[in-house]
Amino acid sequence: MAKGFAVVAEEVRTLASRSSEAAKMTNELISDSLTRVENGTKTAKGTAESLNTIVSDFEQVSQLIEQIASASKEQSELASELSSGISQFASVAQESSATIQELATSSEELANYAESLNNMTV
Repeated sequence: MAKGFAVVAEEVRTLASRSSEAAKMTNELISDSLTRVENGTKTAKGTAESLNTIVSDFEQVSQLIEQIASASKEQSELASELSSGISQFASVAQESSATIQELATSSEELANYAESLNNMTV
């Protein structure tokens, strides 16, 4: 019976050793899994921060586009006003040109009349 007890004791020791190794491997696997989870969490946080930055940058770009659109509209309105002003200036210039021609004609007629008067007195 002592021999049977020794065999059982040896088996218990072998099982205990295997259990100890299995526990160590389980601890290592759990530790490795925790490290991977921590790394995954860091990656997820980094991704979230990057996405927040992208959203913020997108909002800034949208604001700049709105400002550009507003400035373009203002420039268009100013260009229209400028075009209207140029048209008015062209109209005034044409009227002035016609008036100058009339003055030139009147001046020529007066010069002819003055010469005629001068010739009569001479």
